[in-house]
Amino acid sequence: MRWLILLLLCLTQPVSAQTVQVSTGEHDGFTRIVLTRPAPAAWRLSRTETGYELRILGATGYDLARAFDRINRRRLGALIHDPGEGTLRFGVACACHAVPFEYGPAMLVVDLRDGPPPPDSAFERDRNGNVLPALTGGVVSPPVAQVSRYDWLSVGTGRTRPDGATVPARPEPEVPVDPASLREALMMQFSRAASQGLIEPARPVRPPQDDPVRPSASTVNIRVGEPLDAFTALDPGKDLAPDGRSCPSPDRLAIGDWGDGRAGFLQLSAASVLVGEFDEADPAALARAVRLYLHLGFGVEAVALLSAFPTDHPDATLWRSMARGLDGEPEPGSAFAAMAACDGPAALWSVIAAPETLPAPLNTNAVQRSFSQLPPHLRRHLGPDLAERFLDAGDKSTATAILDAILRLPGEPDPRTAVTMARIAMARGDTADAGRSLRRILSDPGMTQVPALVALVDMHAADLTPIDPQTVPVLAAHLQEATGTSGEQVLGRALVLARALSGDFDAAFADLATHPDIAPKLWEILAAGPDQALIAHAVGGDPLPAARETRQSIALRLSELGFAAAAARWAPADDDVATTGTATPLETALDARDWGALPDDAPIHWRTAADRLAPVPADPLPPLAHGRRVAEESTRTQEAIRALLDAVPPP
Repeated sequence: MRWLILLLLCLTQPVSAQTVQVSTGEHDGFTRIVLTRPAPAAWRLSRTETGYELRILGATGYDLARAFDRINRRRLGALIHDPGEGTLRFGVACACHAVPFEYGPAMLVVDLRDGPPPPDSAFERDRNGNVLPALTGGVVSPPVAQVSRYDWLSVGTGRTRPDGATVPARPEPEVPVDPASLREALMMQFSRAASQGLIEPARPVRPPQDDPVRPSASTVNIRVGEPLDAFTALDPGKDLAPDGRSCPSPDRLAIGDWGDGRAGFLQLSAASVLVGEFDEADPAALARAVRLYLHLGFGVEAVALLSAFPTDHPDATLWRSMARGLDGEPEPGSAFAAMAACDGPAALWSVIAAPETLPAPLNTNAVQRSFSQLPPHLRRHLGPDLAERFLDAGDKSTATAILDAILRLPGEPDPRTAVTMARIAMARGDTADAGRSLRRILSDPGMTQVPALVALVDMHAADLTPIDPQTVPVLAAHLQEATGTSGEQVLGRALVLARALSGDFDAAFADLATHPDIAPKLWEILAAGPDQALIAHAVGGDPLPAARETRQSIALRLSELGFAAAAARWAPADDDVATTGTATPLETALDARDWGALPDDAPIHWRTAADRLAPVPADPLPPLAHGRRVAEESTRTQEAIRALLDAVPPP
């Protein structure tokens, strides 16, 4: 009884008017409808003959402007708002069932899931409580009111219809006609129809002289165009690329439908017969085989097949570009060039076909939607690289959506996906989670160790935290194996950063010339490094590549260490770092790296290091003895530099 009283009190309380925002998303096995209410409110979901109807207490409207931006109509066929009853009707086009649940205080989620509903589901009853049979697919259109047709036979007097009935005569009403106004109205309507492509003006044609019906002075000025292809609110027109080309229709790129679900070797065996009579390839069999190769992810094999059996199929250029994209090979003349703005799978393949940069303008909604429709093995194959490309471009939302489409697949994520998860966690600032994922991958050596090592270095560089020195030789070994490949630049960059993060700034700055793009990050790491390394590289170093905050930090530290001239050079022009003072002879010599200019009163560790670093004259000794002397001199030089760095007092 107490619950009934509370329910009645809730129903009698005034509810403020609210508009519900509706958004959707396509997932593997279900379509999600998210309804965001301005405030918590009671709701009820019940069945209809063609789907479901939802009523939210206090809802005065539903914003459906972007309801179909990210989904197709395979499951959710229609969304209809009935203002009279205040309900939102779901037209269901599949054998599906609805599962609603609340997410947070003001968000209601309705999932349309494939298959029959669970037994005794409360949402399979209509508003009167009657259980309706499970949906079998196909949207039932709402009844359309019959429009009475104009009976032309009833006009006039005493006419007889085809059925034999006589129509009584009735007087025609007298309607005043203004010829000028009528002509202006007709011209306005003709102009509008011509602008929409419904009609087109025709050149004046003189009728034949022997035409007994039409006077010779009449001409034909209007011709009705076929087909009628006007743009309306229900038909927004064709999907066009920015350059005016038509985007390929989704059925031409439905790579998920090009396989039958059997084992790959069985499908390949069935598609292996290509040549028929007279040793000519069957065009239909060739098209099936190429599509099957693409469905299985065999890009090289698909290209080889197209090269061995040239075809004039209209989709051959699309297949070739898809094959190149599956293997990560850039194609300058891709068939998907300038199609990144299309509202279909062409946008996704435009991104895949350009692995070096993201094309623009880019329809990211179409990319996410099309990626979710790929078969599972292609999602796992293409997803990690695709997500990291969007992450590198600063689009964390699209990168996360692509990763979610992979993680929805059954089973544990593979190591490559785990690396992508760690990178996205780093972008969100969750370095603890990222570190755990990377260490788990690195504990099992394999091909995925290289991207995991690079991600680990990037994580430590972002946080300016030291890295295990044992990481450096491992990276160096991988770099030697990757010489001459596409991974050489990435590994070389990571090795320079790892050396700096492990404290070996001398080696890091020695290799900076081969990777000048990481100079800002290297100076940032040095700004947080020990005083010895800061003096050795910042005094006399080039401050231009460093960021403003880094220059401020280095200038402040140099000023505190007594290097006023170097601090003045590092400080930004409008900075208030105390850099006044005159450079000492010692600072001048260090700044210029002129070891011969060291003053006589310079500390012994500086003079010892200068002697070791001074150029050595040519040695007339035999090669073996010369090599032994060089090795000994190198050892003594390293000891002198180590003593020099240890002698610099802490701040």
